[in-house]
Amino acid sequence: MIDADDRNGSSYNEIANSTQASNAAAAAAAKAQANAQAAAQAQYWRQYQAEQQRRANAQAAAQAAAAQRAAEQAAAAQAAREAEAARAEKAAAAQAAAAAAAEAQAAAALQQQRAGERDSQGANDVENNRLANQASEANAQNNANAAAARETAGFQNRAAEAKD
Repeated sequence: MIDADDRNGSSYNEIANSTQASNAAAAAAAKAQANAQAAAQAQYWRQYQAEQQRRANAQAAAQAAAAQRAAEQAAAAQAAREAEAARAEKAAAAQAAAAAAAEAQAAAALQQQRAGERDSQGANDVENNRLANQASEANAQNNANAAAARETAGFQNRAAEAKD
């Protein structure tokens, strides 16, 4: 009987050792699987964060490009307004110069008329009157043109300021 008990004890130890080894292998396999899952989740999270960062960078770049385009368009519009205002000022100055020339011509004609009046020559008086009338009409027309040009330039300047 002693031999049977020893044999049963050995069998028990072998079963216990086998169970312990099996449990250790199962624990190692579970740990390896958990590590693999953790690594896969970490990899997924890194990829997700990288994609989110890439999208944020792309959106920031698009917004910066849109802001740059808007700034360029605003600068171009301002330059166009300034050019239009300068053109209107030049046109008004040219019309004012034409009006001044017409005034000088009218003054010369008037002076000539007065000189003709002093000479008391009938034919010269008629011609001088005709020239003076013609100069006065030209002067009045040039004054009207200059006033219209100043009004147009003022309107364009106000319109350009309103756009700002």
